[in-house]
Amino acid sequence: MKHIFYFSLLSISLSFLFSCNYTQKINDGKISYDLKRYAEAAPLLEKEYRKTKDLKAKAKLAYYVAESYDKMNNSDKALEWYRKAMDDGMGVKAMEKYAYALKRAEMYSEAMGYFSDLSGEVEDSYAMRKEAEACKLAMGWKKNKNDNPYKVDVADFNSNVADYSPTLYKKDFLVISSDRPNSSGDKEFQWTGNDFSDLFIVDKNNGSVEVFPSPINSDFNEGTVAFNSDFNVMIFSRCGTGGEKDDYCKLMKSEFDGEKWSKPEVLSFVVDRVNYSHPAWDKERKFLYFASDEPDGWGGFDIYKVKFAHGLWDEPRILSGNINTEKDEMFPTFDGDTLYFSSEGRGGMGGLDIYKTYEKSPGKWMTPENLKAPINSGEDDFGFIVAEKMDGDILEKGYFTSARKGGKGGDDIYTYELKKTEPEIKPEPVDTALVVIPDPEPIPEPEKDIFLEVYVYGKTYVNPNDPKSGVTGKMALLNAGLQINSAIINDKVKTDAQGMYRFKIERGVDYRFFATSNDYFNKSAIFNTSNREEKEVYKLEILLEKIFRNVEINLDNIYYDFDKWNIRDDAKPTLNKLANILLQNPDIKIILGSHTDCRGKDAYNLELSQKRAQSAVDYLSTLGVEKSRLSASGYGETVPANACKCNNCSDDEHQENRRTTFRVLD
Repeated sequence: MKHIFYFSLLSISLSFLFSCNYTQKINDGKISYDLKRYAEAAPLLEKEYRKTKDLKAKAKLAYYVAESYDKMNNSDKALEWYRKAMDDGMGVKAMEKYAYALKRAEMYSEAMGYFSDLSGEVEDSYAMRKEAEACKLAMGWKKNKNDNPYKVDVADFNSNVADYSPTLYKKDFLVISSDRPNSSGDKEFQWTGNDFSDLFIVDKNNGSVEVFPSPINSDFNEGTVAFNSDFNVMIFSRCGTGGEKDDYCKLMKSEFDGEKWSKPEVLSFVVDRVNYSHPAWDKERKFLYFASDEPDGWGGFDIYKVKFAHGLWDEPRILSGNINTEKDEMFPTFDGDTLYFSSEGRGGMGGLDIYKTYEKSPGKWMTPENLKAPINSGEDDFGFIVAEKMDGDILEKGYFTSARKGGKGGDDIYTYELKKTEPEIKPEPVDTALVVIPDPEPIPEPEKDIFLEVYVYGKTYVNPNDPKSGVTGKMALLNAGLQINSAIINDKVKTDAQGMYRFKIERGVDYRFFATSNDYFNKSAIFNTSNREEKEVYKLEILLEKIFRNVEINLDNIYYDFDKWNIRDDAKPTLNKLANILLQNPDIKIILGSHTDCRGKDAYNLELSQKRAQSAVDYLSTLGVEKSRLSASGYGETVPANACKCNNCSDDEHQENRRTTFRVLD
C-alpha cells in the first residue's frame, strides 16, 4: 500500500499526531519511517546511508529509503534505492521489490528476468512465474497500444500534486479528490509532505476548480464520492478523526436540503477497525459497491456490495473470487451493467490495472477483461468512469486516473475517447462464368481438454529441528491431503510420490484447495485460468510450513511505540497472516511471547512485555481465533536473542532483542 490515492482507503495511523507533538522535528530516519512520516524519513535515511560504513547497515537503510519513496509514489527514486539495497546485500527481499519496481517502470524484459530468477528463491515460486508471464503479456500490450480503440490525454485541470478518482456531478461538473494546497486544514500530511486530501468541484466546460462546500471536507483525508440520481445525497470516504479507535477510513453520508449539506454521518454497516472506501452505486442504485480490507476477505482490499432498501442498509456481501484476489481490488464504478474496477492481483502491466466485467447471473461474474494500454500502464491506473455515450466515430468519452509519467505531477486525471473500430472489409468475389460451389461451413474443432497439476511441497531446513538454521529448499509430500472445491467439483484426494495430483479443469472456474500433511501447517490456495497464457497443462505449487513444536519463532515487523503496548497498524499484516494460519489449523495452540531489550528496570520490562503479548493475543481473537487456543507470556529482558553486554549493545542488537515470538504447543 503506497500511493497517494490509498489515503482514501488505508488506516492513516494518525494517533501519533495527538499523542505527541505533531510538528516536532525528528532527526532519526527510522523513527520517522515507523511513524509513517515518509517525506521526512527519506532524506534523513539517505543522510544516514552516506555516513555509515557497515555494509549490512547500509543495505537496511537503502531498503527503508526505497520503501519511503515507494509509499510517496516516487517510482524512479524507489527503483534506484531498491537496486542499492539489493547490491549492498539485502538479499531476496530487496530483489523482489526491485523486480516489481522494474515492472512498474515498464522495463518488462528486465523484470521478467528477475521474476524468473526469484521463482527458485522465494516461498511462492508460482507467483513469481506468474509475474514473469504477466511481463510478457504487458510487453505485447504496450507494443500494440496504437491498435487499441482508446485514445487518452491528460486533463487540463490537474495540479502538480495528486488529483484522482473523478465522479460525475450534475450535468457539467466533476467531483475529484486532491491534496492541492487550498485543501482544508493547516497541517501537512507527513506521509507525503503535501496537504491532506479534500473533495473539489471541477467545471468541465472551463476547467475551473473549487473546494466542495462545507462541512464535507475536514482536517483529514476525504476520498472518492458517490451521488444519488438527484445529486442531493452523497456518500464518500473519510480517513481519521483524531482518536486512535477512529484512525480508519469510513463511509460517510451527507444530504443537501436546498441550501447546505448536512454534517456527515458514518453509514450504519461500518464497523470499527476496518477500512471502507471507494463507494459507487450500481445502475439501479439498489446496491452500493465499495472496497474494504475486512479480515475475512479474499486478501488485501476486496470489493463488496450492500443493499439499500426502505431507508435501511443490509449486511455487506463480498464479491466472488472471479472479481477479488489475494491482493487489492478497489475503485468500482458502473456504466449500465458493466462493472469497472482496478486490481493488482491479476498480473497486469505493473501496479493497479483497470478491468471490466458484467454479471451474467446473480453472483456470477464474467472473467474480467484487462483494458490494456493505453488505458493501463506500468504505474497505477484506477477510477475509470464513462461520462458520455455518442454516435459516430467516437462511441464514448470518460475519465480515469493514472500515476504514469507525462502528467502534471503525482496522480493525474486523464480523459479518454473510445473510437469505433472499422469492420474488416473482404474483397468481392470475382464474377466468372463458372458455377461456384461454396465451400462447406468449417466444422469447429472441439475445445481441447486442459489439466491442472497441483504440487504439495514442504520446506526443508539445514537442521530439521531448527527453523533458524536456514531453508535449503523443498521436498515433495507423498499422500498429502488435498481438498478441492469449485462450482463443478468437490473432492478429497491424495498426492503421489511427486507430491502431485492431476485433474481436468474448466476455463474461467475458480478452484479452491486445502492442503494438509502430518507435521505441517494446513494451507489454502486458489487457481483460475483467467489472464494466463493458454496451456494444455497448468501447474500450481502449494508450499507448506513445517510445524516446530515448543520452538520459539520470531514474528517479523512487530513494533511498539515507546512505553506503549497497543498493536500498531504496521504490525497488523504479520498478525493477520498468523491468524490466517491458526484459522486454517484449528487444532493448533500457541503461546505469544514478548521480549524487551535490557534497558529499563526488570520489573517494568516484565510488566510491559506481558501487556504487549496480551495485546497480540487480544488482536488475534478479534480476527476469529478462539482465546482458548492462545496464551500470552511476557519475558522482559530475561531471554535475550544475542549475547551482547547491555551497555555495549548496538541499536541493531537492541532491536534484535525487542521481539514478539510464538511457540506451538504439543
